Amino acid sequence: MRPGPDQAGLTEALLGIRDVVDKVTDAFLDVERWCDHYVFYHRIRPFLTGWSAPGLRFEGVDREPLVLAGGSAAQSSLIQAFDAGLDIPHPHGMTAGFLTGSPGATTSTLPWNSPCPPPEFMPRPSV
Repeated sequence: MRPGPDQAGLTEALLGIRDVVDKVTDAFLDVERWCDHYVFYHRIRPFLTGWSAPGLRFEGVDREPLVLAGGSAAQSSLIQAFDAGLDIPHPHGMTAGFLTGSPGATTSTLPWNSPCPPPEFMPRPSV
């Protein structure tokens, strides 16, 4: 069977995604070269772990304290976008909810205020 235009386009798009994932991986690995472990753990990480109750109040911005969830690799919306776009299943309950918005999932921590809200990313037959 000869590749048709759709198959060729799909191949080109997947190779493009591979290149992006390779660049993202390189960038993540490069962080170690530029950021000392001690400095990250003791001076930067506390600001990335979030704020539990009673929360944090930003003076001049919020009247009430906000409880903020911290980030984790499991909440990386870039990687989740690849998974959703390629319809990669997440059978484990700990990760499935992040893509499907299942009850108990902390999707509110994701930056979905982008031009592409979650319903546009949700898995469906497209490839």
